[in-house]
Amino acid sequence: IVAAEVHDLGSAKNPVRENMPQGEIAYLKRLRCADGKEPAFDCTGSVGDSPYGYIMDKYAVTCQGQQSVDVYIDMYHDGGENRALPGFTTYAVMARSFCRTWRTGSACALSASNLFVVRRH
Repeated sequence: IVAAEVHDLGSAKNPVRENMPQGEIAYLKRLRCADGKEPAFDCTGSVGDSPYGYIMDKYAVTCQGQQSVDVYIDMYHDGGENRALPGFTTYAVMARSFCRTWRTGSACALSASNLFVVRRH
């Protein structure tokens, strides 16, 4: 993992580490383009072994009006990736930013698809 980290996240040399097809889709659905909108994505196939020795899937990820970006995902890992790909943010990052600026004293929790304000002082 340490050797892969010198490469951009989502590249063939440092694929996103996710858990099964559901994890791949959940990760891609958390991505946000520079305009804050969800990108379109399409699986273009399985493309060989990852640096971790498992098969990778390749996705074409496209923000409106932009060229698609190839994103490699290795779905044979426990847990899920929270970091954003270069040029993107993630829903979780945006949610934390929102919680910090919404009101002093607010506590927030994030589900896979929704932001909930849990406590407000």
